[in-house]
Amino acid sequence: MCVILAFFCSALCIAQNVELAPPENKPGTEFQGRIVLFDWFSHEFSTSEDIVVKTNDPHVPYARIVYRAVWGFDAPAGTANDRLDRWAFIGHGAIWSFTVHAPRDDGWEAVCRPLSEGYPYEDETGRGTVPRYVPTPGSDTSSVPPLKTLPCFLMERGGLRRLPSPYDKDPTAKR
Repeated sequence: MCVILAFFCSALCIAQNVELAPPENKPGTEFQGRIVLFDWFSHEFSTSEDIVVKTNDPHVPYARIVYRAVWGFDAPAGTANDRLDRWAFIGHGAIWSFTVHAPRDDGWEAVCRPLSEGYPYEDETGRGTVPRYVPTPGSDTSSVPPLKTLPCFLMERGGLRRLPSPYDKDPTAKR
């Protein structure tokens, strides 16, 4: 009976052209943790970010998160107010909340495709490559898995917030 009911519901959704999204595709997934790696080029030269977060979630210990204040090929350029809080780029201290969602279609999925390992350069010493991702100050990156193996999520404007700490009220409290 359950099989027939499941088949009927699936057929009804297909007939109405309704997409059955997997649970991880629900908007508003929240991770709590700290940024441990970031793409220094996008960090310095745009309002976008490509970061690796060490989470408090045992099922997703590390995640790659791509942030853009405004999405779309014709989106206006970001402003200084669209930058993520720079205090989040310290690998210890406060815990941060990242509200993210999985890519929803092929266009969004393209943002999560593996990127180059670094940025090539040439100067008087020769040619080389500067690593794309650099650690945040104070972070432990020794256990970060290869970036290509990390789940990738997208974050939009307002998706980052600092979580309150007991040390906010009493900065002299023993840590």
